[in-house]
Amino acid sequence: MTHKTKHGRDGFTLVELMVTVAILSILLTLAVPTMRSIIANSYASGISNEFVAALNYARSEAVKRRTDIVMCTSSNGSSCRSDGNASKWHLGWVILNGAQVMRASAQLDGGATLTGTNSITYGSTGSAPANTFQLRLTHCTGNNNRDVTIGVTGRVGVSRVAC
Repeated sequence: MTHKTKHGRDGFTLVELMVTVAILSILLTLAVPTMRSIIANSYASGISNEFVAALNYARSEAVKRRTDIVMCTSSNGSSCRSDGNASKWHLGWVILNGAQVMRASAQLDGGATLTGTNSITYGSTGSAPANTFQLRLTHCTGNNNRDVTIGVTGRVGVSRVAC
């Protein structure tokens, strides 16, 4: 709603401006937590999808090559860790065929942690020991954490977990 002043200019009254600011602040108060949850869910999905893709790659290579393929945590991208951080997958991992590096992943960004067993070995049939890896977000809300599970047949599944 605009009003003509006695000088002929159009403008808003102070009351109209205050009502507009109040409505905008209410909308922002409702939208910001929802956006944070959407961003956290997208981030967790991206990390878990990357990890699942690496596990599936290791499994398919084991079947294709008819040999054991090892996936383990790595600090240098060329060998398995043997220190106290061996179960911290968020620090990087590597997929090995013997001593040959097939793929490597660098440390994850963003403060998320991915932990689990020190290594996973896929046999020539694609089977592997059952394992669960925990992806935990630093500033998690809702059900945005993930558990990545490997069944005894080697199949990988992801489930959402409460923060």
